[in-house]
Amino acid sequence: MVLIDKKLSEVFGDQINIMVTDENSDKHVVRMRINSIEDDAEETIASYLKNEFEPLILQCLTLKGIPEIKKVNYTKHQDHAYDSETGKLVFTDDNWVIETDGTALSKILCLKQVDATRTISNDNLEVLHVLGIEAGRQSLINELRFVFSSYGIYVNYRHISTLVDVMT
Repeated sequence: MVLIDKKLSEVFGDQINIMVTDENSDKHVVRMRINSIEDDAEETIASYLKNEFEPLILQCLTLKGIPEIKKVNYTKHQDHAYDSETGKLVFTDDNWVIETDGTALSKILCLKQVDATRTISNDNLEVLHVLGIEAGRQSLINELRFVFSSYGIYVNYRHISTLVDVMT
């Protein structure tokens, strides 16, 4: 919120007075007051705001979501598990797989709606920094095996593991 206040103040100077709520507040509010701008024959205040102010706000303000994630695709996924009481295989249809363009693993894992045990990232360095060396190592192994299998190449797990051990 402070970044928005500074950026807009730099562009518009004293034409617009901006007040923002504290970053720790439950509800974030941006209040804008237009100073010394009056309607004239060519441009109204509303058209000024639409043409000059709206593009700037949309570029620097994240209205919802996580700024590092640019695009999201989601698909319904049928998951299966064994029922502990009956031993039968049970299928559930209420699972969603979300694929993103961009990564923010540490922010995603903090969300209560996200199952942290099944969340993965293909950014190996981010996995290393967020989850540690063993998770980074396993992520690297998984990505190498995925790339090899995409081309129909089989490499023994021990060979990939030895290579990744040297890398990490």
